Amino acid sequence: MNRIASNMPFSLGNYDKQLLFIIVLIAGTGMVMLYSASSAIGREMGDSAIYLKGHFVRILIGFGLMALTMHIDYRLYKKIALPLLIIALIVLTAGLIHHRFWGTGATARWIYVGGISIQTSEFMKFSLITYIAYFLEKKKDKMVYFSDGLLPMVIVLSISSLLILKQPDFSTTAILVTVVFIMLFVGNARMSHLFAIGSVGSLLMLLSLFGSSYQIARIKSYFEGGDVSGAGYQMQQSLMSLGGGGFLGIGLGGSISKNLFLPTPHTDFILAIIGEEMGFLGVLIISTMFLMFFFRSLKVAKSSKDSFGLYLAVGLASSIFLYSAVNAAVVSGLLPVTGLPIPLVSYGGSNILFTLGSVGVILNISSSTKKNKKRYKRSSD
Repeated sequence: MNRIASNMPFSLGNYDKQLLFIIVLIAGTGMVMLYSASSAIGREMGDSAIYLKGHFVRILIGFGLMALTMHIDYRLYKKIALPLLIIALIVLTAGLIHHRFWGTGATARWIYVGGISIQTSEFMKFSLITYIAYFLEKKKDKMVYFSDGLLPMVIVLSISSLLILKQPDFSTTAILVTVVFIMLFVGNARMSHLFAIGSVGSLLMLLSLFGSSYQIARIKSYFEGGDVSGAGYQMQQSLMSLGGGGFLGIGLGGSISKNLFLPTPHTDFILAIIGEEMGFLGVLIISTMFLMFFFRSLKVAKSSKDSFGLYLAVGLASSIFLYSAVNAAVVSGLLPVTGLPIPLVSYGGSNILFTLGSVGVILNISSSTKKNKKRYKRSSD
């Protein structure tokens, strides 16, 4: 039996158990806090656990996707990197066209398939990160040159960012651009090139804000204050929730703000409810778990047996961590309201699938690394 298990292409012992444990812990904590944050709204709808049930189903599907990507050799993504990117670009374009002629909502961020909404930018994130990792490995000796090394990736990033900006979704675009720049930095691109491109890109993105009235309203509310509706009201209630929790919080389930004072407390501002009920200590624990996930993923990346695995793990881990960091900054008033969720904790669907699917890829990289080390040890013996 042991001999059969040792000959299996993937065994549980090959995966990074610490990384897996951290993710399970984040997801479990998120479910507890989501029920606490959504129970008041649920009771208004006749079922205090209605959002918990939906979140639980999404988490189950997400872990199923993670189990699948854990067992797919990550090197396969090199072969499909370009087709994945092309499909993602087509999906984004189709979403914009559909919204332009037949859409009824305010944005073109989602497409609907059989009554299920899918956020198109989540698919683009995975596709673009995969393609950049593939291109960095392919051109790793030419990254110091602009035209032959960096320029093609800048063009791809610009097209992808423009399509997401047109949805409009400034915050997701900013996260995606930051992740790609992190990957390029790890890929030994010249700092002078990155600084020049980053300066021009930042200016263009800031100019794009003037084309969206609701984004301008959010920024004005952030800097001017005094807004008692919309994003300004959310921010005020969020800060009141965090302040009311103190260091240890008022106790699980005891939040006052979730009783319809803080709009949709189970989504983007769930961290405010965590701060109110579990205090600064609870927020610190959640933040520490994401930090542990990030550093553990970087360790997996550093140990990867090839540069593609390194770049892919860095890109996926950076995206997940940045979402959690930006969400915390918004809830605490350090940034304007963005609408970004905290992965595996906020109620949602597409981001959960992206997060857990990406974790599965990182775990596969860790598994391949450990198996390679075991083969080397056996050959040395």
